[in-house]
Amino acid sequence: MGQSWYLLNLDKREIHSLGKLGEGLFEALGAVLDPLWRTLEFPDCDSIVRRYRPGELLWPENKYHGAIYFAKTAPRSPDATTLVNLPAEIIHKIYECIDEFAHLLFLSITCQVLWEIGRGELYRRAMSYAASCCWAGDRIVVKGGYLLKDDIPETLLSAEERKELFVAEDEEREEHDDDEHEDEDEDEDEKECYIDIREDVWDGGNDLKTFSWQKIWFENGMYRCLCSPMEHAVVTELRKYDPPPPPTLCILRNLSRRQYVRESALFDLRDKYKGTNVEMDKVALGEVVLCRTCFSSSASTALRYEGDIEVHRGVWAGDRFDIVSAEWLKELESNVAGDWTDVSSEALKEVEDIWVAEYA
Repeated sequence: MGQSWYLLNLDKREIHSLGKLGEGLFEALGAVLDPLWRTLEFPDCDSIVRRYRPGELLWPENKYHGAIYFAKTAPRSPDATTLVNLPAEIIHKIYECIDEFAHLLFLSITCQVLWEIGRGELYRRAMSYAASCCWAGDRIVVKGGYLLKDDIPETLLSAEERKELFVAEDEEREEHDDDEHEDEDEDEDEKECYIDIREDVWDGGNDLKTFSWQKIWFENGMYRCLCSPMEHAVVTELRKYDPPPPPTLCILRNLSRRQYVRESALFDLRDKYKGTNVEMDKVALGEVVLCRTCFSSSASTALRYEGDIEVHRGVWAGDRFDIVSAEWLKELESNVAGDWTDVSSEALKEVEDIWVAEYA
């Protein structure tokens, strides 16, 4: 039947099924690029969640409702609600206990005092979510389903991580088949057991996470419970910001080995096959990561490639990566970035050979 493959972020405990490697390697899996792009350089809080400006126009008049303004400041009164009169430190503690982003927003827009405190928490939560979407600097491996328990090098996983993240098939057999005994003459290979994930540890889905305000709204059910023009206006303001996309030209960096692959070299490779039956328009730097991070005890890949490269024993399995602008090369040329090795030719030759074997 062949083995299934899984894209793992070992640090964030994320897992994404790729199916058979030959069926999905070049099918939009270059999306791995988005999480590797460093998206953590966000503007400050004031640029994203505006300050409360009494009487300021928040949203102009439209066919659904009149113009929306921030309320004008009213004088503080000793008869004000107990919540507003609490010290700011205690209000912050209350905010920390609110799990839903929507509830956090609704409490914050009730008055000027709570907005000034709450907007900082809104910003912090959004940045925390953005950090969870970023894989830059994390360890990545594409694990094969036929990876043997005793075939995991210490450089890939420590003994503690192995126990925390995976369960061996022989452990499952011990739990469910305590009374069964294996034949003493059974082949040694048949006694070997594969490892599988501990499902309660990993977080995954069909798509890799990328940061957008839209995802925050939908994941927290805010699209269902916005009931006032003020709430709609605040959400619309927040949704105006999304982090910038990666630059046109990028550099894929292997931080563990201090190696890099130039996207410009990939474009040259695409040009080489343009107009042929093996046009490489689907190949992106993400495929370079995936081709070089596969790891399994079995060579079953469902690929037509039969060359010298052992795809199932990727030389970059478990390494740390990120993607930066091509401007970084200027730092390298001036020796500001330190010693790095350009492996563009080597890495892209592997991808080229696999692609040509698959589609020629």
